[in-house]
Amino acid sequence: MRTTLLLVLLLSVQALYASTTDFFNSMTAKALCAEEKINIIRGDENTIAFSYMSKRESYVKLVNLVDGNIQKLEQKDKIKDTLFIQDKIFILTTKELIQYERQTGYEISRTRTLPNNLIYGKYRGARGLYLTDSSIFIAHGIYGIIELDRYSLEHLRILNPSVPQPNDAHISMVTDIEGKDGKLYATLDNVTIGPGPDERAFEGLIIYDHLNDKMIRVIPVNQRKEAYHMSTLTMLEDELIISNLHLNFRHKLSKLATDRTMRPFQRLWRYPQGSLKGHPYITNTKIYGCFENFNTGVISSGSYKL
Repeated sequence: MRTTLLLVLLLSVQALYASTTDFFNSMTAKALCAEEKINIIRGDENTIAFSYMSKRESYVKLVNLVDGNIQKLEQKDKIKDTLFIQDKIFILTTKELIQYERQTGYEISRTRTLPNNLIYGKYRGARGLYLTDSSIFIAHGIYGIIELDRYSLEHLRILNPSVPQPNDAHISMVTDIEGKDGKLYATLDNVTIGPGPDERAFEGLIIYDHLNDKMIRVIPVNQRKEAYHMSTLTMLEDELIISNLHLNFRHKLSKLATDRTMRPFQRLWRYPQGSLKGHPYITNTKIYGCFENFNTGVISSGSYKL
């Protein structure tokens, strides 16, 4: 009797999904991928967040990998990023940073991303999120990077490092941000083009020492061969992945310390399941995401080994 009871208890605390791969192979993941206008997928070992952004609505669905419970958190503005830190969830929209309790979905705080003296508008919205032990850094379009105190949520400073431009009239915007070892990695896209037929503002990556307020590297894209379009970043153990439309560019962090232009060691765009829908969840070993086969019209969920 005691043995049977112990077995029942052990089974009751086992996770519903044995792994993230197990979840993305499930019918639940496939159904979530089939919903309209998936935008970005984020996650950790306990939770996967599917963000959706259509003309009618904007919301995040949080999947608890332990018990399978799904929470829906609706937002008024477009959702740009989601992060999990311990027992909290941070959702970034175009204009606000919202904190929730992970387990209950209770809203803890809702904060304007810009200081009150700055206005929102085209190319001025929040786009990406990175947290340290003491600060919150937000990629904020042509304003650059906004730093907030992680606990008081006070606006601390605006970082908008200069980058080389074809001429003084050109403008670039920060579209996402990541960090590691006291350094910020921010990807920039061009806002302006011309007047020459092949001339456009800076696209590429900056590496910034936020502890000493010092630029470390400015690395442009070779614009004769490639372009960025609202690219997003994923920091892994020893590499940085830049997601650009359906493309994923893999860069070794050690090479970014010396490369004169952005030179990925691998460009990923072909997957057995089809083309990626939205930005995937990327770990040190796999890309997890939603895929669409344009020949058959089949939408699926799954993973791809790096």
